[in-house]
Amino acid sequence: KPEVAKLPSVQMEQQNGDPVRWLENIVKVEFPDNAEMMSVSVSRDDPNEAATLARAVVDAYLAEVVNAERDIKRQRLSELDRVYTEKETEVRVKREDLKKLAAQLGASDSETLTLKQKLAIEQLTFCRQEMAKTQFDLRRLRGELAAKKASLPDAKAESHDAIDKEIKRLEASIAVMTEQESVLKTDVDRYRKEAERFGSSTVDIEMMRADIKNLEVVLAEISKERE
Repeated sequence: KPEVAKLPSVQMEQQNGDPVRWLENIVKVEFPDNAEMMSVSVSRDDPNEAATLARAVVDAYLAEVVNAERDIKRQRLSELDRVYTEKETEVRVKREDLKKLAAQLGASDSETLTLKQKLAIEQLTFCRQEMAKTQFDLRRLRGELAAKKASLPDAKAESHDAIDKEIKRLEASIAVMTEQESVLKTDVDRYRKEAERFGSSTVDIEMMRADIKNLEVVLAEISKERE
């Protein structure tokens, strides 16, 4: 900042000394009485210079740490709001479709299903629920990964190793979960074919019910993360 750069002591340190070490020696950060309020002070003979440096340190901290984290959270919240609205609409549409299909087929409940039909559909429903949860977790992890990668260029050098380590952890988790998603897709296809042997109409109704239940679970997870 111009008002900091023109200070005689700063200019001297930049030319002849170690400005970072010098700043570390004169800046004091405390949490008085273990409160959540942070106190930042600078010790200098010139009170105006001390105040200028203290304000600059606080502004830099807010810009590089507090506001950066807040911006990442805002982006995530915006994404969650968008997905929540989409899923709410999807649930509403599927409920209407279920009513229409049940009325057409005259099969508004599951009382006529045989035990084998129920077991086949339960297996299919379970796999679809697991796949929906896995896909939701994948979206969350990919969002976290994108945020970490976006923060890397502006991060201080000493923070790069920690951020790189977190990026590698997220990439490994995403790889494992992507493989899990692929296995679940295969299982879903297999169980759906097995369930359809008992009649596609019954399966359509039960799958629509399962879809609605899955979407409600996803909506609950999104709502929890939004809070």
